[in-house]
Amino acid sequence: MGAILPGGWPMITPNWDPAQFDLFSVVLNAAVYGVQPFFVTEVVADFTNPTQNLLIFAQPSTFASKDTLNSEDGSGVTSSYLQKVVETTQLIPSNTSGPRPASAILNDAIDIVNLEKNIALAGLNFGQQEDISLATNKTTLGSFQDGALKRSSLFQRFIEFHRALLAIANVTFRIDRNTVVVPLTFDVFVGLDQIVASLEAMGDEGKRRLANYIGWQLINANVPYLSRDVQELHENHLRRIRVLKEDSPPVANITESKCIGTMQSMLPLALETLYVRKYVPADLQPKVAMLITDTKLGFADLLREATWMENATKILALQKLDNMLNFVAFSNEVVNNKSAVNTEYSQVKIGTTFFDTVQTIMRYLVIKNLKSLDRVNVRLDPFANPVDITQANAYNDFVQNIIFILAGILAPPFYDPQVPQYVNYGATGGVIGHEVTHGFDTTGALFDQNQILRVWWDNATLQAFKERSKGVIQQFNGFCTPGIGCVNGELTVDENIADIGGLKAAYRVQNNRLHQLEARNVQ
Repeated sequence: MGAILPGGWPMITPNWDPAQFDLFSVVLNAAVYGVQPFFVTEVVADFTNPTQNLLIFAQPSTFASKDTLNSEDGSGVTSSYLQKVVETTQLIPSNTSGPRPASAILNDAIDIVNLEKNIALAGLNFGQQEDISLATNKTTLGSFQDGALKRSSLFQRFIEFHRALLAIANVTFRIDRNTVVVPLTFDVFVGLDQIVASLEAMGDEGKRRLANYIGWQLINANVPYLSRDVQELHENHLRRIRVLKEDSPPVANITESKCIGTMQSMLPLALETLYVRKYVPADLQPKVAMLITDTKLGFADLLREATWMENATKILALQKLDNMLNFVAFSNEVVNNKSAVNTEYSQVKIGTTFFDTVQTIMRYLVIKNLKSLDRVNVRLDPFANPVDITQANAYNDFVQNIIFILAGILAPPFYDPQVPQYVNYGATGGVIGHEVTHGFDTTGALFDQNQILRVWWDNATLQAFKERSKGVIQQFNGFCTPGIGCVNGELTVDENIADIGGLKAAYRVQNNRLHQLEARNVQ
């Protein structure tokens, strides 16, 4: 923290000197380690030109959403979070003798929570954040600066800030007022700018509140990598707000698995070769690739037979299916190229502690993302978009139109080379079909056969899809468990449609195979 807050954290620093606090530098240094307290800057694919990337600006994450804070649960969640801030701060050594009493921390903690609450309330609600079309609202950096960022010294230097951030990552692309960006949204940033400006107007007291808030965000972002007692306080907070059950086992005690899981998620390429060598049979990829091909054929049959789809939309849907790429178990480019993996992680150094190592990795990940600004995107690039293949998971990346069937899920009970193939069609084929179907559900259908975000379903097809979705919602609303309640079909409709579509596609293929065998009189 000392490297980011040179004057220390006011919460634990007696006689803190506001003259040492420079908001621009502090926010810039925090961003390099992935902590962005007032706005989030990220490089993402351009949804209207997916081979190119651009800068997107969004609201920061907060302890509760705008929706929660405006609900009846808002005050309870806020009180619990305040307790967490106070108790966590008490655990951090200060320059005074012994732990600070809660009374000495409380006022600063209240200021932190109120500021974070105001930032959340200035942002979008959940429904607005789910609106993926906002990511197509492009503007120039100059227009954004002039239209939304006028009040605080931090936001007035927004372009300068991002030039400095990109310079740290050695990005060759130089941004200027004509650079095309996507802010989510102008109104949100007007509010965030006003919040910072109001604190700056308070002079030294405002600096203290800003420094305290940033210091807390540095701690809160790193809770999973701090001591067990800090993690336990966080888990107690999650139990109070009913995110964790009261009787759930303490995650903080699972130290070894947490360290391994962190490395798996942050440095997946480093573990991919080791995992493949030890756990993945040599013939797994071709066998599963055949399952994917067959399941897609079954899904194509379903599309052709869909009477509710207009012909023009059906043709585009079949083109999208044909253009859908497959990630099968692992990447041969990674497994067979150890030198490339070593080069990729050459800047990652193992620190003296787990925390130090994580900070090095976080800096690497931030810089890697920023460097992608002047990169041309290639689909299924395992080094640009690394995947943790050890997860027992499969998913559809609708932005790239790729289904990922990871090695971790290609084991019993989902996949077993020793059982009759029809069993694998029911299990693995169902999973594959599920992910294929996601390419044509409420979200997946927003991207066309060329991975461009646009409306490509005709109105009649779209209305027919919505009407049929109502039947799925009604069906699952009727699934109830005594003592627990009923499924909310509205919340689960996309997953339910994917389950149905996946099983129908896999069943269709297996049925076709059986008919072919019968026709050849093969038992």
